[in-house]
Amino acid sequence: MLLVISPVQEDHIFIQNALRDQEIPVLGVSTAREGLALLRHRPARLVIAEKELPDGDWKHLLTALAEMSCPPLLIVASRQADDCLWAEVLNLGGYDVLAKPFSREELSRVAQQAYAHHARIPAPPGILTPAWT
Repeated sequence: MLLVISPVQEDHIFIQNALRDQEIPVLGVSTAREGLALLRHRPARLVIAEKELPDGDWKHLLTALAEMSCPPLLIVASRQADDCLWAEVLNLGGYDVLAKPFSREELSRVAQQAYAHHARIPAPPGILTPAWT
């Protein structure tokens, strides 16, 4: 599963449509709080989150994701996607940055790479790797 965290409903729709051919299930929520609550019950390989959210920012979200037993990879989406943001995201442990408005091709490429990358990450000792849907 791929979780989209964005207050912009059009982002959810665009990402679902762009990844439909890849058969990647996409769920969308508006806030970090909603996303973290969902992830407690339904594991995800990937989270695409808006840089600024109604209840925090991507850094707070990344910290919360890192505390999970099998954390999803985080991709930050922003209209101000530049080299500084990209470097900061990577240095703090995020996976990538997507510029908005989204490019269907870029979104597809990054999602495929992130899914493949996550599949290669070993689960921590004593943790069963969830069956991704």
